[in-house]
Amino acid sequence: MRYRSIVIAALSTTFGIAVVQATSALSALRLTPSASTAEVPPNSLRASVADVVATPQGPVVLLRPESSDRLLPIWVGYAEARAIERVLSDIDMPRPMTHDLFAKTLGRLDARLVHVRVDRLRPDGVYVGTATLQQDDRIIKIDTRPSDAMALALRTSAPIYIDSSLRAQLVEPMME
Repeated sequence: MRYRSIVIAALSTTFGIAVVQATSALSALRLTPSASTAEVPPNSLRASVADVVATPQGPVVLLRPESSDRLLPIWVGYAEARAIERVLSDIDMPRPMTHDLFAKTLGRLDARLVHVRVDRLRPDGVYVGTATLQQDDRIIKIDTRPSDAMALALRTSAPIYIDSSLRAQLVEPMME
């Protein structure tokens, strides 16, 4: 797996990084089609995956809210980081991986992923998310890890949102 390198300049005392220095430009922004007003969750910031980077603590997905230069770093597992990186790098696998299978299953069930949202940060430093699905007139909200939600959203071109209460967790990227 190919990660862009990242240097952690300082760790905050409250669940995350205070400053991030990335050695490569955040050029891999993948913007998704606009959602209708009815589909935008309240108190949310539209975001895109800016990058997947390696740190000594493990892989981090950097989310960038629209109209912001700041980033939301979310530590993820290695498998989820690879799944997200494969989409960002346009790498196709010979057989469907888990997120591909789920995306195809939604289509076969005449359902769609409306959007995903990073909802909150628990006191133990773990982010919690929601995937919102639609099947006919039925809306289904599913509790999810943000990493799985992002991997699925990238495969289905569904919008990614961040709860506006997480603004305090956004960090400034500092280029070397």
